[in-house]
Amino acid sequence: MGRFQTIFFDFDGTLGDTEPDIRQAWRNTLAKHSLDDDLFKHVFRVGPSLHETSKLLFPDAAGEFRHVIEETYKSFYDDAETYDAIPYPGITDAVKRLAADGVKMFVVTNKRLKPLRKLVAKFGLNEYCTGLFTPDIFDPEHPFSKPELVKLALRVANPPCPADVLIVGDTEIDILSGKASGLSTCGVTWGYGSREVISGADPDFIIDNAASIPEL
Repeated sequence: MGRFQTIFFDFDGTLGDTEPDIRQAWRNTLAKHSLDDDLFKHVFRVGPSLHETSKLLFPDAAGEFRHVIEETYKSFYDDAETYDAIPYPGITDAVKRLAADGVKMFVVTNKRLKPLRKLVAKFGLNEYCTGLFTPDIFDPEHPFSKPELVKLALRVANPPCPADVLIVGDTEIDILSGKASGLSTCGVTWGYGSREVISGADPDFIIDNAASIPEL
């Protein structure tokens, strides 16, 4: 049994391998609008929010155009009836072990609420998640940043001390967002962030397999 009784999990690249579905939705979006995918091939990465990704892909585009692109993407990804995404090896067992030890688990992610709910259900994680925190949790037109979501989740979890909460993620933004709120931090190497980049954010832990999580 580990020392942490509250854990915040990132989703994409941490709990689940969602990249194939996300990439395909973006390819469908670009094709629908007859847009060149050369920049997409070079700069796209899973992790940033939809709005951040659209700014990355279309840095010179007017806000109205990016809004149209984002809504098209949502129609392909958020409204999909099925997903190919799967939990990473060992995640389901790790979550069950944590639940058996009485650990409260929250998902704090840049994924929007609609697809997240479907994927949490697909992965069989509903009964283990105390709360889901997403950029559009309150107002889709004014999304929360990852640091803001962590602060919100921390207020809801209300632990005796922020350092008693562990945030687990695969990118530097997860680690930095946790540090900004005084949380303990854990980087994972099986997702979309490199070990080098995660190490640069100076997490308290770096792990290579999900079975290590309940032991932290």
